[in-house]
Amino acid sequence: MFGQTHDTDLPRRTWRQWWLSCPKWFRIGAWATVGLLALHVALAIRFAIGLQESAEITNFRDRAYRMKYFWDPDADDVEPFKGHGLLMSGLWGRSGRNIESVYLIEGATDDDLAFLGKNCPNIRWLHATYANATSEGLKSLRPCRRLVSIDLTDAELFDEAMEFFLAFPDLQDLQLCGTGITNTAIPMLKRIPKLNYLDVSYTDVSSAAVRDWDVVDNPDGLDSVIRARMIWSDGTLGTAFEGFTKLTFESHGMDKSNISRNYDKMLGTSRRFLGEEMTSWVSELEKTLPDGDYQFQITLGNYESSPFVVSFKDGCPSTRMVEFQMPVTKAEAEKPVATFAIRWSDGRTDWPRSEHWGNVKITSTTNPLEESTLHLSMVPHYHFRFEWEKLKGCRDGEYQLVLQLKRCKSAPVTVTFQNGQPTTELIEFRMPMTKAEATKKDKSNVSRIRKWSWF
Repeated sequence: MFGQTHDTDLPRRTWRQWWLSCPKWFRIGAWATVGLLALHVALAIRFAIGLQESAEITNFRDRAYRMKYFWDPDADDVEPFKGHGLLMSGLWGRSGRNIESVYLIEGATDDDLAFLGKNCPNIRWLHATYANATSEGLKSLRPCRRLVSIDLTDAELFDEAMEFFLAFPDLQDLQLCGTGITNTAIPMLKRIPKLNYLDVSYTDVSSAAVRDWDVVDNPDGLDSVIRARMIWSDGTLGTAFEGFTKLTFESHGMDKSNISRNYDKMLGTSRRFLGEEMTSWVSELEKTLPDGDYQFQITLGNYESSPFVVSFKDGCPSTRMVEFQMPVTKAEAEKPVATFAIRWSDGRTDWPRSEHWGNVKITSTTNPLEESTLHLSMVPHYHFRFEWEKLKGCRDGEYQLVLQLKRCKSAPVTVTFQNGQPTTELIEFRMPMTKAEATKKDKSNVSRIRKWSWF
């Protein structure tokens, strides 16, 4: 009829009108669902980003003995619950800002310390023994102002580097055992406000300089040990050496072969270790050592030091500072004969982690019965030097070298030896599997251990 309206003549209802016409409980529930979905998506994205570790940090982790984020449990602790580390990694992110402690035992360099200063401002514990870093490298750690413990045992540090430690207001534990510091460094170290533990054993610091300072570990014992100095031909002092080392103690100018000691199993040494060994020998022989002159001598790599003569009377040495004068510079003594690398089947070049062991079998191509084995600890770095002392038994000629790991062995590599040394500078072992396959843990053994752990 005229004047009547139809549904088709009405304006279409908008989504807003429909939404407002819905019950209130329905609208609240819908918004809650959308919010939860958005939160889950955001968390998923955050987890995906947080679990990614940058290539720089991954490479640094491979060089470090141990690197710990602040949520990682200590060596003797366990996670609060299964998946705790994964959850915290996703939420906080595996970035350098969340790294809390680093343990470097293969000789930290200036580049390593610069990496920590640039990427890890919140690090609190730094363990870097045998450090090859200089004062410039230590300066790059200044952004890490939260450091509370620094261990630089056997590092080549001297008095001029001590001012660097004033940059850390929270520093409480400082270990400088075996470094090259002297009494001159003590006034500077006393200015560290919160320092409550200091280890300066086997340095040139005397008991008199620290006897009135209660933070020093065993101050009266500093002068009671035998201390060593390695003095290179260019006049520089050394605190550590990376190559093969031999230490001997014997009578000087007398035919008393029964009064002697030697130690030649050291692949890398430090003034601290030399001091500990000499102190042990003197204590052992104190009551039986006839009065007279005796000599200490070391061999570093292929070079012998001049004998250092010490007079003993009633078992007491005339000096407790033994100086080893070397005929070459440290660079010459540590010059590598050859390096070798592992190339895995996926093309990557790397080493297994430190808990894996292996050996290199060296066999003559002309006389199969002539062979020797170089046992290796698979340390986390890319190249491991051949020590010529380990190989000098090889006669001149061609030899086949095979690297044997737990799960696989390399293809033979032919190397020519001359004067007991390999003529090839880089020896590369090609492995038939990837690093992940070679270092994969045996699941059956793990499950067996877990099974027995219930009893």
